[in-house]
Amino acid sequence: MATYKSPVDLDYAYITDATVHISASPDGYSILEYSLELGRPARKAAPVINELKGRILLDYRLSVKTKASVGGTSERVLDVELIVDGRVSADQKATLNIKAEHTARWLEANAVSLLYAKARAYVEYVTAMSPFGVHSLPTIDPYAFLDGVGTDA
Repeated sequence: MATYKSPVDLDYAYITDATVHISASPDGYSILEYSLELGRPARKAAPVINELKGRILLDYRLSVKTKASVGGTSERVLDVELIVDGRVSADQKATLNIKAEHTARWLEANAVSLLYAKARAYVEYVTAMSPFGVHSLPTIDPYAFLDGVGTDA
């Protein structure tokens, strides 16, 4: 039987900082405009090899900011800012034929994707209890994010 398990594991992920503002009354909000910002609020971490466990580890911090405002105005309906901290790891055997810089980028892309999924779940949970209902963050391309954030920032 085939296995579909990724060689990358999410060792942990925590929301370590969160600010949420939700408007008390959604009446009259027919058109909402959304914005999304992602960032790496700490310097880029390098993967670390745990020789004992035979794993490559990457600690990562991702910031996520999303806003919703009434179309054509500055009236804020939703404002969420999060910091998600986590660690991804992979078996060293999975990276034997990959150059070190490609391994680092691959792990970072997986970290962004997995931590962003945690942020999406958090935003959906919190907004489900809001007057205007569930808000889902859009899907992202983690490699496009990495290209935009730069190599060492």
